[in-house]
Amino acid sequence: MGEMLRETERAKGVLKVGPQLPNVTTGQPTLGRNKITRKVYNDIALEYLSDKDKNTPGWVCKPLLADYIAYAIAPLGKCYLLPVQQLQLTWQNNNELWRKQFPVITAKNKYNGYYWETISCCVPVNVLFKAIGQCLRVSFEQFEYEMEV
Repeated sequence: MGEMLRETERAKGVLKVGPQLPNVTTGQPTLGRNKITRKVYNDIALEYLSDKDKNTPGWVCKPLLADYIAYAIAPLGKCYLLPVQQLQLTWQNNNELWRKQFPVITAKNKYNGYYWETISCCVPVNVLFKAIGQCLRVSFEQFEYEMEV
């Protein structure tokens, strides 16, 4: 999963995931970030350190100006839309377990003469989406509700 293409290096217009929808909270256009891999994996690499030496948080745990991450697997023509708030809450709730349970990988990067290593946890797609789904459900104590007429 270490072969992520930088957004600045990908061909313009390669990844189109659908119509531009308004953000339901702000009414502004939905903002997304793209992550693209050239290899087929059955997991999603969640980058939790974007620079290992500087201990810089990765995109799964730092504030992002995005509503979703479009995580594309180029050879399959498949893209997972990951809602940022729910994804980050899911990571916050599960990262300790996942880093013990699933592979943690290091990717060496180079750009404009600068070298750094990112660290990601490779979470199976079914596990990640189940956990994100759990963030979208809230339990509360039952009560009787009568509608006013």
